[in-house]
Amino acid sequence: MVVTIVVQPGTTRTINNVPVDFTYDSAAYTSRGLSIVNAEEKTVNLKLSGDGYTIGSLSANDFVVYPDWSSVRDSGEKSLRLQVRSQSTLLTGVSVSIDGDNTVDVVFDVVEEKTLPIQVTTNYLKIADGYILYGTDISKETVTLSGPSTELSKVCLLYTSPSPRDMRR
Repeated sequence: MVVTIVVQPGTTRTINNVPVDFTYDSAAYTSRGLSIVNAEEKTVNLKLSGDGYTIGSLSANDFVVYPDWSSVRDSGEKSLRLQVRSQSTLLTGVSVSIDGDNTVDVVFDVVEEKTLPIQVTTNYLKIADGYILYGTDISKETVTLSGPSTELSKVCLLYTSPSPRDMRR
């Protein structure tokens, strides 16, 4: 019995639509207290070259594509270069690169909680003729919000609608 395997060196192949993994190695930015608050969903095409027998059996699951977090130091929008890494150590002699656009835009911010008092105002409330506003009532004195610090800094709560029981003839 004779078995022959043909190894064709210098073969190239493309794996299409490999998703970018924003959680891979995320300790690089989470250790700074940062979170991703906006990132475009993105897929890339990987160009493989090596011997045809090895690269012929590879799929998107054999690779992870992720942003290079090394330049992330603070909040804001960053354009990050993408990197690709093999999930297997058995890919000797295989070259992998991202075909086309290899950057992704990601927005970082510090995610925090903020507890705000609820303030009732009736400045712009118009009471119908024949009714008198005796008071206002709210069910809670405070509300706790969680989100990006730049957005939370813009929030202030005003309650402007009285309940019908507070308006009497």
